[in-house]
Formats: sequence, structure tokens, C-alpha cells
Amino acid sequence: MNLNSSPNPNVNTRRGSSKPTKGKRSENANPTIPTEEIASENMSLEFRRLRQKMDEQHSDINLLRIDFLDVKQHLASVTKLMERLEAQKKKINGQAYEISILKTSLAESRYALNLQEQNYLKNELEIAGVPESEGENPHHIALVTATKLGVDLSAADIDFVHRTGTRQNNSGNKNHLPRTIVLRLNRRSKREEIIKAARSRRNLNSEDISSGPVTRIYVDERLTKANRLLFRETRTRALQYGFRYCWVNNGYVHVRQAERKPSIHIKSLEELDRLVGPSQAKVSQPPDE
Repeated sequence: MNLNSSPNPNVNTRRGSSKPTKGKRSENANPTIPTEEIASENMSLEFRRLRQKMDEQHSDINLLRIDFLDVKQHLASVTKLMERLEAQKKKINGQAYEISILKTSLAESRYALNLQEQNYLKNELEIAGVPESEGENPHHIALVTATKLGVDLSAADIDFVHRTGTRQNNSGNKNHLPRTIVLRLNRRSKREEIIKAARSRRNLNSEDISSGPVTRIYVDERLTKANRLLFRETRTRALQYGFRYCWVNNGYVHVRQAERKPSIHIKSLEELDRLVGPSQAKVSQPPDE
């Protein structure tokens, strides 16, 4: 081989690599990742993210399902409770109706008993305000009282006469009221005669009737405890609501607002509330009787 022969233009005789020709990429340049692999990795990443989101949504759905079941159970409990409350309400309403009927029946029974008791007292009257004294004679007091009223009353007309209640030692108490004298007559007509005379003579006093200070005396028909309390309250309400007249006739309490106005029969406190008016502040002066 001839070493001095001209070099082959296609052979690189220099050390190292030759500068690549302009316009051509060298084969030893940095290699790039193929587009298909990048797309595949991106798609896998998106799938993983999507799967993660789906898992999260599935977990949220499970939580919502649990919450829904809890709400459903609570609604069922509330529904049962409402049904029980409705049943109790119906029961209470039924009991309230029964109680109302019983109250009405009780009120009617009380009224009937009071009416019967008042009818038993139809021959009796009361003399109030007569001072008490030792050794007094109730029969004599009754006879003298009738005489002062202009009524002819004899011992034969009297069934019994006595003071009510237990006598108490209140000699030092000026505000102590004497016990009432109860007089039962054999004839109702004589009782009515005495009551009529007493109502027409309002200045009756204890002079010549009893020893001690002179006091005003009141004679009126005797009432049951219930009617006495009703009459007292009716007098108070009559003042409060401008009713001029309040009186008792044969055990019945009546009020009248003014002259030529119809009289109103008061049977109970409930009727007093409805026909006259509810209770207000106390008033001092009673109306005319």
C-alpha cells in the first residue's frame, strides 16, 4: 500500500470528530422521547386522576347514602312520634269534653242541692246587728223587733229562734259584730210580712230591743252559704259595673241596671261574670236594695 498516495476525500484523517455540515443534524445529538410514549404517560396520568375523582365521588355518595338513611330513620321516628302525639291529643280532647260534661253536671247538681237547701229555709229570716248581752231572751228580741216593724207577731208564730255560731268573748273589740239571730216561723206568710215591713223601714235600730249601745238592725230572709257568698259578690260587681239595684227575693239573687230595665237573675259566679262583668277592684258602697 502506498502511504504517500493522496487521501481519500471520503475518509476523515483528522483526530476527533469533524464539524457537521451546516444544514444537517448530527447523529450524536441528544435523543428525544417519542410522541407516542408521552401521550401514553399523559393518558395514564389522566386515568389515575379520573379514577381518584371517581373514588372520591363514590365515597361522597356512600356518605350521602348513610346520611339519607339516618334522615329517613329520623323521619320515621318523627312520624311515629307525631302519630302518638295526635293520638294523645284526641285522647286529651275526649277527656276534656268528658271533664266539661262532668263540670256542667256537677254545677247543675250543686245548684239543685243549693236550691233544695234554700227551699228548706223558706220560713226563716235573720235579724242582724242586735247587740248580745248576758241572759238575753231571743224570743223577746224577735217579738219586740216585729212590733217595731209594725207586724203583729205572737209566740205561737215562732217555731224556733236562736243566735248562730259559738259565742266569743270580744268585749274589748269594738269592731266585733254580734252574732245573727235566726228566726223560723210556722207560716211563710208571716215571714214575708216581716221582711216586707223591714225593707220599707230602713232606719230600724236596737233601741228598746236590747241593752247596750244603739246599733242599726237589718232584717232579711235567710240564705244558704252559697247564696250568701253569691249575693255579696253580686253587690260588689253591681257597683263596679253601674248596676243600681241588687236584691234577694225568695233566695234568688237579682240585679237591675236602672229603672225600667229588666231584672237579671244571677244563679252562679259564672253567670255573674257573663251577665254583669268579671271582678275588678273593690268598691266601698253597696247599691240600693
